[in-house]
Amino acid sequence: MSDPELANTLRILGDPHHDVRDASATLTAALPVSGATISTLGEFLDAETVSASDGLAAQIDELQFDLGEGPCWDALEGRAPVLAADLPSA
Repeated sequence: MSDPELANTLRILGDPHHDVRDASATLTAALPVSGATISTLGEFLDAETVSASDGLAAQIDELQFDLGEGPCWDALEGRAPVLAADLPSA
């Protein structure tokens, strides 16, 4: 994926009028990662997976919600993306 395509995907993520359900797969193709999820976290919106690049990524995301810990919570606390290396299969 080219830089303009990545920039367009990031722009779409910031636009509340776009459907972002396929955005994780697009980001996985653009970045050196094997899986990605986009989630809502916080008091206004419940914790929910909005987009997952594949079934395993969705399972890991749901496990984080169930346990209340993991990279998504670290990202929320640090206000920055978190990369998790070599997560075992859920």
